[in-house]
Amino acid sequence: MLAPIAQALLLVWFVVAIFLFSKMTSPRALVFGIVAAFLFLPMAEVPIPLIPGRKDVYINLGLLVAALLLDPMPLKQFRPRLVDLPMILLCITPFIAATANGQDPYNAFASSMSAFVTWGLPYLLGRCYLTDVKALWQMAHGIFIAGIIYAPGCIFEMFMGPTLHLHVYGALAFPDYLQSMRWGGYRPNMFMQHGLMLSTFMCTAALMGIWLWSNKAYKKFYGLPPGPTVAFLVMVAIWCKSTGAIILMLTALGVLFLTRFLKNGVLVYVLAAAPMMYVLARTVGGWTGDNAVQMANEYLSVDSGGSLQVRFGNENVLVERAMMKPVFGFGTDGEFLIKDYNRRIVSIPDGLWVIALGSGGLVGLTALFGCMIFPTIAFIRRFPAKTWGNPAMAAPAAIGVFLITYAIDCLMNAMVNPIYLVALGGLAALSVSRHPMPRSPGQARQNGRSQKPAPRRQQVTVSSPTPTLPAVPNR
Repeated sequence: MLAPIAQALLLVWFVVAIFLFSKMTSPRALVFGIVAAFLFLPMAEVPIPLIPGRKDVYINLGLLVAALLLDPMPLKQFRPRLVDLPMILLCITPFIAATANGQDPYNAFASSMSAFVTWGLPYLLGRCYLTDVKALWQMAHGIFIAGIIYAPGCIFEMFMGPTLHLHVYGALAFPDYLQSMRWGGYRPNMFMQHGLMLSTFMCTAALMGIWLWSNKAYKKFYGLPPGPTVAFLVMVAIWCKSTGAIILMLTALGVLFLTRFLKNGVLVYVLAAAPMMYVLARTVGGWTGDNAVQMANEYLSVDSGGSLQVRFGNENVLVERAMMKPVFGFGTDGEFLIKDYNRRIVSIPDGLWVIALGSGGLVGLTALFGCMIFPTIAFIRRFPAKTWGNPAMAAPAAIGVFLITYAIDCLMNAMVNPIYLVALGGLAALSVSRHPMPRSPGQARQNGRSQKPAPRRQQVTVSSPTPTLPAVPNR
């Protein structure tokens, strides 16, 4: 049973968020707040009218309240652009789907509000406050630092089991302890929803570290040699024991290095097409996934093959039912799930895509992948691959490619991380920003304090979350 302090911390978070915005510039407060809160707040729930009372929702609401109180101007000045259309559609589709399936207006409105606070709100915060290259450097650097901070706890749980959440907050973060058994040992969980979510985050942190280091961002890392520090994080990420997360990390690195070498963005477009090709194969192409299961058994492990078999088997029946209402789906009340005669759920919707298809139909599914892929496409059109050799573009490029791999991960998992959604909003903002480089004191003010201009034509050197950036050509 969760200790009472666990739920209280979700409410205390509002005070902490306000404090952060009062002491830091808004971009740094947003990055520090979203990363620290998601990494260390408990997996607890406190009921809220209309919307879920989950940890991620409280984090998003706390940051919104802090921003409105201390720096509301970016939110007031926000005007939607074409790149924001998929996210808007994702937030309103649940209302349309619920109404089309005869749900009452209250539940229909609650469905859209739930989508907004889960997806739209962190995206909006990133869209309004992470509007230049420097802010995205802070996000990439923050994720890398968070991985380093999390690594000792991950190592502890690899040997002692995923019990830190139990020791600190009185209950396991994920109740099914058997799912932590992988590769002859334990898969850590820390303070996240599942070990798979942790593995994805640690591989993301390793990705950021490798890419930024390869772009000579780190000459010194808080007094430590950057090479061994990055190598240490990579080893921890691998031993978080998620085959899918490791493959996606290696894929993202391959695309980044080849894109920089070729000075051509074709591989990014190919990667962006992968999720939709998978969806088409699974829905209208008749692919059952049996050959993928066989390959996983032969070349990866029996555990990986068994996991894939369960996922594909459930997807097959869920897709068949979802296509009975292909446009707007069955709504968000769970009617797209397979149930027995006693109304007990007998299907397991692992992938976020199949949940989106069943609850929101093809419209909701298009909105889901559109909001995760469009910002990267808009970014590469604004800053072509030939500019990615400039060190200033290292962080935005890494975030853009990673976000596509996150969309691919959502084909197999259904775990929403608000850190990624804030980064998504920041990348969308950069793709349409009039001032993609940090502005001069006469042009920008933040929290009533002027921002200092970044030195131009200078080597990128990161010894803190605020790197100095060279100029980058703007298309």
